[in-house]
Amino acid sequence: CIRDSINAEYGATNNSNFAAINTADPGAIRIVHRAEFHNGYFCCVKLALCPWSLCCLMDQIRNRTYLNIHENRVESNYPGCGASACWSLLCCKAEDNVNVLYMDHKNTENAAKAGVCTPCCTHCSFFPDCCGICGQTLVLYKTGYCGGLCCRTFQVLPGLKDADAAATAFRNARHNLHNRGCQALAPGAQLMTRL
Repeated sequence: CIRDSINAEYGATNNSNFAAINTADPGAIRIVHRAEFHNGYFCCVKLALCPWSLCCLMDQIRNRTYLNIHENRVESNYPGCGASACWSLLCCKAEDNVNVLYMDHKNTENAAKAGVCTPCCTHCSFFPDCCGICGQTLVLYKTGYCGGLCCRTFQVLPGLKDADAAATAFRNARHNLHNRGCQALAPGAQLMTRL
């Protein structure tokens, strides 16, 4: 089995005390969902950027934007001009803004498509994604309430074609991660073997 030889050669094991980084296959991290982005999201980004940056940055931003749900984490990149905006514009170079949230983080207990002020006590916006013009928004959030106060921790991931599919994939991956205790082979994981 190729996986066994790779694990033996590089010493890949699930031996971390931080259980959420252990994966079903110690030699690989399985991606369970690659979210597609809505074209309207990039139109909204284009409007937010200065007019002189549109031509040189938009292709880079479109090509570098992603949201992947892995078996143990959510990873996204929403690039833009960044802190050195003047330098980015002069060089026509988008800056990455990569974010990784492991599924044991307080913001990652649940996931849902954003609606008008929903999930309750998260973004509290009537139009979280401009009424769908800019795509759909995925909200990762902590379950439970704080006595009616809006103090629930959350993460907003905008611009998706199908936030419901991303939320379902997230909930399934988190469920599988906790059911296997971060150690066993995940359901549906494929092993490469030599013929």
